Amino acid sequence: MKKTILSLLLSLGMCFGVFVAPVHAQTIGSNQTITGQTNGYTPTTYTYTMPKSGYFYYTYTIAGDTYIYHSDDTDEVKPFVSYHPIKTSMKVNYKTYVDNDSAFQGQPFTSDVYAFQKGSQIKISVWDYYRDCSTGYSLTIHYVNPKNFEKEANNSRGKAMKIQAKKTYTGIISHSEDDDWFVFKASKAGKYKVNCVVTKDHSDRINTEVYKGYKSLNSCSIREGDGWINILNSYSQKNTTVKLKKNQKLYIHIYYDYYKQTWYKLNVKKA
Repeated sequence: MKKTILSLLLSLGMCFGVFVAPVHAQTIGSNQTITGQTNGYTPTTYTYTMPKSGYFYYTYTIAGDTYIYHSDDTDEVKPFVSYHPIKTSMKVNYKTYVDNDSAFQGQPFTSDVYAFQKGSQIKISVWDYYRDCSTGYSLTIHYVNPKNFEKEANNSRGKAMKIQAKKTYTGIISHSEDDDWFVFKASKAGKYKVNCVVTKDHSDRINTEVYKGYKSLNSCSIREGDGWINILNSYSQKNTTVKLKKNQKLYIHIYYDYYKQTWYKLNVKKA
């Protein structure tokens, strides 16, 4: 009976010019939109492969008619007017980041922003709220790759992203397990400052810590609205710097305090 239902939905989709998504996993690319029909409780899963840098988010919206099938234990497919939601989830390496969220008629679902290591397989699933319904939807991946954006996975000292003086880098704490590490290697001996700012409205605070080799120099929390902070001295008024020899390294660790997606900018400048 299930095959008959799918056959009827496929035929109906072809008649109305609608692409009906198969049940098995499919791939979706950066800045691509795919349209389809839900298949009751059975999820359709799309795989998005993370590019080398940047971040993405996705939108999921009702974008077509709803059909009700095998009502009254028949194979009849009928148009159905409904304002029920359609559902979505997202997993990476078996960890759930979007959990059973909903899109409604006129109210699309927009995910948080995420940045993962190059090549990470992001699994996005979509299905219907009702077992007997097939609802038209569209799914779009929005990918952005800003200049000097942090490169994942820089989540440990050993994988710290290399940065240069006089350049400002953008980063995001995108989930609770996201730690960002940066390493600066002095091309010239001298005194340096390390500056950081939380940039997005409604962001939470981040924790920062600076190391000279393995020695911690200072740590502080930065909140949205604090402006640029020299994290070598945090809130003090004096102009604290660190003296480095040529080729000596600074490590900068940025991590979340209370989990909420937080955007920041970071730079190292010669004093």
